[in-house]
Amino acid sequence: MWLKTSALAFLLLCVGLQNASAVEETKFECKEWLCKFTNIYFSTPEDTENFTIDYDLDHYHSVVFTQSNVPTIPPKLFIDEDTIERLTIVNCDLYDIRPNSFKKAKWLDTLTLDNNRVEKLYSGMFEGAKLLQSLNIAGNRISTIENNTFAGVERLRRLVLNHNRISAIPKDVLQQVPTLQTLYVEYNLLSELDEGVFSNLVELQRLELGHNLLRTLAAGAFTGLGNLRALVLFYNRLDTISEQAFAPLTQLESLDLSHNNLKTLAKDTFARLTKLEELRLTGNFITEVGVSVFVNNPVLRTLYLDSNAISELENGTFGSLASLQILSLANNRLRQIDQHLFDATRLEVLWLGGNLLEKIQPGTFDKIYRLEYLYLENNVLTSIDGGVFGKLRMLEVLNLEGNKIEELHAGALTGVGALADLIVDRNAIKTIDEHFLDDTPRLETFSIADNFVQQIPLRLFANKTALNTITLSNNLIEQLKPGTFKGVADSAVTLNLDRNLLVRLDNNVFNMSKLQSLQLGDNLIEEISETAFEKLVELKTLRLDGNLLRRVPAAINKTTTLEYLSVKNNPLQTLQTGQFSQMKQLVALNLTTDHIETFEAGCFLGLKSLEVLELKGDKLAFLPQKVFDDVPKLKNLNVELTDFSVYNVSQFQALKKLERLYLNHSTLSESDKEFLSSFDRLQLLSIENTDIPSSGSLFKSLKALESVYLKNSFLLTVGEDFFAGAPKLKLVDLTENNLNSISSKVFQGLKDLSVLRIGPYDGELKDIVAKNKQLITLTLEELEFSTLSDQFFATTRKLQTLKIRNNPNLSELKPIWFKHMYYLKDLDLSSNNVSEIGAEIFETLSKLEAIYLNNNPLKSLDKSVFKNLPIVKVLGLEHTALTELPFGIFDGLYKLEELYLGNNQLSNLQNGTFRQLISLTTLDLKNNSIEKLEPFLFADTPRLRKVKS
Repeated sequence: MWLKTSALAFLLLCVGLQNASAVEETKFECKEWLCKFTNIYFSTPEDTENFTIDYDLDHYHSVVFTQSNVPTIPPKLFIDEDTIERLTIVNCDLYDIRPNSFKKAKWLDTLTLDNNRVEKLYSGMFEGAKLLQSLNIAGNRISTIENNTFAGVERLRRLVLNHNRISAIPKDVLQQVPTLQTLYVEYNLLSELDEGVFSNLVELQRLELGHNLLRTLAAGAFTGLGNLRALVLFYNRLDTISEQAFAPLTQLESLDLSHNNLKTLAKDTFARLTKLEELRLTGNFITEVGVSVFVNNPVLRTLYLDSNAISELENGTFGSLASLQILSLANNRLRQIDQHLFDATRLEVLWLGGNLLEKIQPGTFDKIYRLEYLYLENNVLTSIDGGVFGKLRMLEVLNLEGNKIEELHAGALTGVGALADLIVDRNAIKTIDEHFLDDTPRLETFSIADNFVQQIPLRLFANKTALNTITLSNNLIEQLKPGTFKGVADSAVTLNLDRNLLVRLDNNVFNMSKLQSLQLGDNLIEEISETAFEKLVELKTLRLDGNLLRRVPAAINKTTTLEYLSVKNNPLQTLQTGQFSQMKQLVALNLTTDHIETFEAGCFLGLKSLEVLELKGDKLAFLPQKVFDDVPKLKNLNVELTDFSVYNVSQFQALKKLERLYLNHSTLSESDKEFLSSFDRLQLLSIENTDIPSSGSLFKSLKALESVYLKNSFLLTVGEDFFAGAPKLKLVDLTENNLNSISSKVFQGLKDLSVLRIGPYDGELKDIVAKNKQLITLTLEELEFSTLSDQFFATTRKLQTLKIRNNPNLSELKPIWFKHMYYLKDLDLSSNNVSEIGAEIFETLSKLEAIYLNNNPLKSLDKSVFKNLPIVKVLGLEHTALTELPFGIFDGLYKLEELYLGNNQLSNLQNGTFRQLISLTTLDLKNNSIEKLEPFLFADTPRLRKVKS
């Protein structure tokens, strides 16, 4: 009996307890065993006030509420003898934490309340939780923290306040938690740090203040943080740092100041950081670095100065950095490097890419002989001078991609005997000396793609016994001589010759016994010698796409180890019997083309291992009887854009293991519309642009089906039982049909449905998704509805993407629709008839990253409409007839990167309109009536790169 009841309780827990009554049902069966060894999860308690866990709590250590309606901490949750150590209330609409909520939480160790609606932290809020060590209140709406909030919390080690609306930390609020070791206040509205705000946090080791609005760091901002090891300040607005700001941080090891507005570095900024090991200054506006800036940082090992505006570095800039191992100067404006700039360092990794370097001075790298990785990509180097890398005997990676090098000379790589990866893609290389690679005996990767090379020297790869990857794609190579790859016959694994001018492949070119991947796509190959591939005894992948082959070459059938073969987009006309008969290991075959008209019986003979077959675009009118009998393991079949007749359909019956089937743009006869019923393993079915029955008979017995694409399938009605035979569906696409009737119950049985797309539809839209709690993506496009019921979205709380577009009758948006969409990231409301949008629409959408309101007759917007969207990155307001923008309408959108205001009636934009858009990179103002832009309009948009007007 014990085993039976315990197993039942465990099963109920695994499937999820749905409400408080479900918990009640298990309480007598779940007395000790389950409670002792398993955490308990509750969902949707209907009455928080009376909610209680009224069975043996002596054994419970963790209680979790998630995606529920828990407006306040249940007052009866903690009892006198409880042992709850961890309480989690996440995405539960929690907004009220009452006094004494934790009075009896004497064993509570970890409290997680993230992604709720808490607005204020009150004095004494956590009194009673004396053992609390970790507190997470991220993703709420906290703007106020009272001084005594943490009174009585004596052991707090970790505090997370990310993603709130905190504009200031009161000076005394942290005085009561001197035991704090990590503090996270990222993604808030902090504009300044009061002197002494952290003064009592003597044990703090990590402080993260990234993604705020800090402009300056005053002296005394970090007073008391003598034990701090890591400080994160990236993505603020810092343009001024007091020379004494970091003075108290004598133990600091890592400092991140990336993506701020710093233009200069005062000489004593880092003077007291004598133990600093890592410094990140990426993405600022630094134009120069003085020779004394790092003089007091002797143990600095990692320094990032990339993506700034540095045009020159004096000799001695890094003179005191004897421990420096990693340095990034990428994406600056450097035109030259002093030949002694790096002499004092111990560099192992050096990034110099994305500058304006025309030449590397001899001796530049001589003293950094420990260098292992050197990146010089995207400069304007015209040559590789012999000896410039001569002392880099430990160099493993050299990247010269995206320069203007025209020739590769012998001796250019003298000294780099350990080089493993050499990349010279996207240059202007026309010729390669046959001895160019002679000094690289350990070379493993050589890439020279996207150049103008016409010929590969016969000796280029001589004695390259370690070379395994060769990329020669997108050049002008017309011919490969026998013996070209002789030197890599026993080492080369991958060879890419795509997008060249090869016409034929002769014998003895590919004598490469270890080659596994050969790419020959998009050449002009008409002929392949029958023995061209016979030495490729380990070949797994062969790509011959986009050539001029009129038949499948006999040479292919001799590659008996091949697993992937693609000959798509060739003018093949016939597949002959036995063409693949020796290819018993082939797993995937791509024959996509517009030319094959004849499939001879036995054309797939021998393909016993084939799992993927692409026939898209072939002019199939008839298939031989039992044509698929030779591919018993086929799982993926694509026959899109084919011309089926009634005689073909029966051929599919042999495909018992089929999992994915594409029949788009095909023709099915009326008598064979149930031919899919035997595919009991089918997981994906795409029958777009294909006439299918509205009865749903196609889905009969498709119990494994997870995705179905029915776009433009001439459907008019979708009845209640349309998907009854496919209960495991997760994705349904019904777009581009002319639906006039959708049963309100059609999706009820699809408990796992996560993606649903509907439209056009001119019928009544009832609560069709009321039972689909797993929905992540929902599209309602080109519908005739003017409104939806208040409860239409009540259960779709996991939505991340919602598109309600092109609905001309929709003129009003109800706030209740969006009330519980805590996870929503992408909201598209374009091309409706909405004329007014209030701030309450977005009140709970704090995770929204993109919103599109284009093509609505808005005309005007309220100043506060976007105030609840702290992390939105994209905002579309095109074609909305806007005549003005209220001052401050974009305030708070600190993360906004793209703003589209084109095709409106704006005539004037006053200074300050974009005052808080510090992350803005793209602004579209085209086709408005703006005659003049104010001189300081963009003063507060330091990252703005593109303006369309």
